[in-house]
Amino acid sequence: MLRKAYKAALKLPASTPTSKPLALGLHNTYSELCETQLTTQLQRLTLTPTGRDLLIRLGYISQLQDVARHKPIPDHLRTTYKVAPIPRNMDPRLHQGRREARVEAIEREHRHKNTTYYVDAANYDLVNTKAVATVVDHTFKERTSASVRCHNITEAEETAIALALALGYRLQRSLTVLTDSQADCRNYLKRVHQPTRPQYPPERYRHWRAFQYTHPQDLASDHMDPGSHGAGGKPGSG
Repeated sequence: MLRKAYKAALKLPASTPTSKPLALGLHNTYSELCETQLTTQLQRLTLTPTGRDLLIRLGYISQLQDVARHKPIPDHLRTTYKVAPIPRNMDPRLHQGRREARVEAIEREHRHKNTTYYVDAANYDLVNTKAVATVVDHTFKERTSASVRCHNITEAEETAIALALALGYRLQRSLTVLTDSQADCRNYLKRVHQPTRPQYPPERYRHWRAFQYTHPQDLASDHMDPGSHGAGGKPGSG
């Protein structure tokens, strides 16, 4: 039904192969829609006592454990940065070309700027409870890093972003921080895991774009229109 509706809206013949619209990212598969709906519904249920009780009865204990480790980001901190819109239709199996094109576009825009920083994290033990979070500049020189204990790699990548935020404060410069983790981008919109929640003096922050820090002295000359920077991957990441 969805495929027929998309073809009709685009004025394509009904005989058009479904593989072509899928390759262009015009619509998602049924399995992708089901997975997205389930994930969204589980997240929604964790927000209320009734929903959490229902999750317990249904056996979704892991979701509740993850929620318990999350803490909301205070409003006075959340208003000091902005996460760029997360792109749609970026499935690594179906949209490899789109993903590569986006990485190339971000690389062209930011690779020569000394305000560009990339963040990433990786586990280094067999049980995946220890990880290294690191921040590198546009020349891929390591600027700061930390060894952290975590429940999953998302927590470690949140730490990497927090390190970049702290680096911007110390340098008192405008920085653009790029991450390849969509989960972390979504988390920094509302809440992050408690061990990595950054504590920054709010009076030193004014505006972020795609985790872009703007020091007060730059406000007069640094105007950015909404969505001008994307939260993308590192060069070479798919």
